[in-house]
Order: sequence, then structure tokens, then C-alpha cells
Amino acid sequence: MTAALALATIGHGYIFSYVGGRERTKEGLGTVVTGTEIVKTGVSPWQIFAVEEKKRVALLVSSYQYEAAIRIIQMMISEFDEKDAKLWGALGQLIEGYRCWDSFDHSKAVKELSSGLKAFDLFRNLNLLSAPLEQFHDRTKANFEILTDMSQKTGFFKKMHPILVADLVSNARRRAVQNKYDDAVARLYRALEMVGQIAFMQRTGCPTSDVDPQVLPESLRDEFICRYTSPLDNKIKIPLYATFQVLAMMGDATGLKFMEHEEDFKGVISARNNSIYAHGLSPVKRDTYEKFELLIRSHFVDGPLVEFPKLEMM
Repeated sequence: MTAALALATIGHGYIFSYVGGRERTKEGLGTVVTGTEIVKTGVSPWQIFAVEEKKRVALLVSSYQYEAAIRIIQMMISEFDEKDAKLWGALGQLIEGYRCWDSFDHSKAVKELSSGLKAFDLFRNLNLLSAPLEQFHDRTKANFEILTDMSQKTGFFKKMHPILVADLVSNARRRAVQNKYDDAVARLYRALEMVGQIAFMQRTGCPTSDVDPQVLPESLRDEFICRYTSPLDNKIKIPLYATFQVLAMMGDATGLKFMEHEEDFKGVISARNNSIYAHGLSPVKRDTYEKFELLIRSHFVDGPLVEFPKLEMM
């Protein structure tokens, strides 16, 4: 009844007070903690009921469902006053930046995050950010530095570099959080493939998609020329396992490390090959993803993974 009464008065110019608080239970998503209450006056009835929409945005961002979060913001923003509209517009840009990054559109992610952070900086300098938004801003700023470093090391995302391997594994972890293990393992497979491609290029000076036959070990040369020469362009294109096989025979550390754990890698690659994303119909299970991720992280990823920030209730 209270909700119906408030909604019925939206168009009549009434002023309302709303009891909020500095702290809430359930990690910021529950009820106001006793003793932390704040009375907010002059609040629009719509803004009171937008609390639930803000909760939804926070939950969606925290579960990496960026498109859905952006749609809600777009619906809400026209109802805000000018200041809040600008703030939520800036937040929307940051979320769009993460959506692009999560979709491997790194170049656009740089632009969106850069623009959103500049707008957020203005609000922070004026002490207008809530604690959850300030925390989100700080973690995004740290992530933006990682993305900028990634851009520099890859020639603005035009060449492979080990930092992209870490990015792929990070992306796979976000898919696993969503219980999308087929998606996660597909990303891990690409990460492992990239590890081999980078090492092969460094060792031989040519890509695995256009191999100079003279760089191949003599004992494998004829076999690989026959097996992997493409009939379309007459280029020698070697797949993942063959790449590590060649590297190991050359004494390369990356190839030797792969072969040292060959049976473990074969097991997870076989599960990937039998998935519906590759050549079979079997779903990938959680333990396959976890084993695959541990193998790649333990042997081929230096440093921590990239963690996208959660958004607490505002």
C-alpha cells in the first residue's frame, strides 16, 4: 500500500524522505545496519524505487553480465536528475569497457574505460562518489593500467605476446564462474595454442601458419611437409601438439615443459576435442576445466590473472 501511494504521487510534486544507511547487511545488499541510518530528504519517488534496479545492476556486473547491466542503466538514466544522469552515464561507460574487454574487443575497451575513468575522476575530486563506486573506480583504474600495458606490448593488439595468454586464462575463469565450462576450456585451448605459437616464432623466426621446412628437425621434416602442407596455399601449417613436439626436439624450454606433462595435457585436450565446441557432443565438466587451468597457469603464466571488479550495492 505504501508503494502504491508513493507511485501515485509521482506526478504531483510531493517531496519525500527516504531512510537509507551507510552500511547494509549481506555484504551491502541487505537491510540497513542499526545505527548507520541516514535520512535523505527531497527524494523523487522514482529514485526510491530505483534502489531495486541499482541492486540488479550491481549483481549483474558482479557476475559479468555486462550487456544486461547496460540495458538497465539505459532505461534508468532518463529518470535521474542531471548530476546522477552524468554519474550513471560514466558508470555505463566503464561497464561497456569491461563488456568489450570480456569480448576481446580490446581496442574499444581502451577507449570506453579511458573516457569513463575521466568522467569518474571529476566526481571523485568533488567527493561525490559513494564508497562502492569509489572502490569500483579504483579497481578499474588498476585494470586500465594492465590493459594499457597489454596494448603497448602487443603493438595495440596486433601481435601475440605472453600477456595475452594471461588475458585468455582470465577470461576463461570468468566463464567458469558462470558455469560455462565449454566456453572456458575453448579459451584455455587457445591460450595453450598461443603459448606454442609465441615460442615457435621466437625460436624459428616464422609462424606456425607458414613454417619454413628448413627449420623443422630433419627427423620430422618429410613427415610434416607431407602431413601439414595446405592444398589451398601450399603453406606448412602445424597444429598445437606438433608445435610443442618440434619445440621439444629443438631443446626449447616451452616445448620440454609441455612434453614433461604430456599425458596430463593430452587428457584435457581430449576432453576439449570431444566437446560440442570442437568435434564431439560431450559437455566439458568442471574438473576438466580446473585441471586444464592449473596446468597452464602452473607452467606458462607468470604473475596473477586479471580480475574484473565486483560492484557493491550503491
